[in-house]
Amino acid sequence: MGAQSVAAVAWQLERTSLAIRWDRGDEPVEWIADQLGFFVTGLSELLGIDGWRDAYRNPWPADAEGQRSFVRANPVEYENKVRPERGYSVWLYGSENPSPRLAIRAGGPRGAAGRIPLHGGGITFDPAYTPTPPRETVDDLVALAVRAWQPLLVAWTTADVVQASGRHGWDVPAGYRVWVSTDVGTVTETADGITARPLEGGTLITAPDEWDAPTVAHAVNATLDANGLHDIRQLPEPPATTS
Repeated sequence: MGAQSVAAVAWQLERTSLAIRWDRGDEPVEWIADQLGFFVTGLSELLGIDGWRDAYRNPWPADAEGQRSFVRANPVEYENKVRPERGYSVWLYGSENPSPRLAIRAGGPRGAAGRIPLHGGGITFDPAYTPTPPRETVDDLVALAVRAWQPLLVAWTTADVVQASGRHGWDVPAGYRVWVSTDVGTVTETADGITARPLEGGTLITAPDEWDAPTVAHAVNATLDANGLHDIRQLPEPPATTS
């Protein structure tokens, strides 16, 4: 990673999230654990976090079988009932505070008819509890998420950008970074100030980190609209995941 920029970063004191979405279903425990292990290792290297734990301070195991058992021990709970048929929901934190929060939900049915996507997750940074990463790390975080989860979408965004954009649920989101897979679409037009470049087999849309939330939302929305990037539920069902 290169030297850190001293230019203003509009999101530096905001609650920021790396949001990840995919649309495959019934992912095996083995696949979830293996991909989560890869993701956690990469996050540790990028963010300098030495070890991860759950809310009860149970450590994320180092071995593959232990990681799979960890995932199995975290089935989805719905209406105060354990519902393993709905998949697994894993929450992790750095072993020492302050720390970002990592959440992954996977393993349930595809559920394209639902109100919101049920497969994905991300990592959240709240400056009230943990510093946000430097801007130079963000593209690497996006690339890591793509390599780990083979998703449809990855976005580095804030609540203010999401609210200003009006894009929710199954919509392609707005953000300071928006990665779209080729299954979602391609980017041939960009609004003024927005750039797009190939990344990990898809396209990374980038808005200037100095822009405020309404400006980012307006320009990224215009870019997504110009390229027909809207609701992802019309995409064909992806192939089944194998461990």
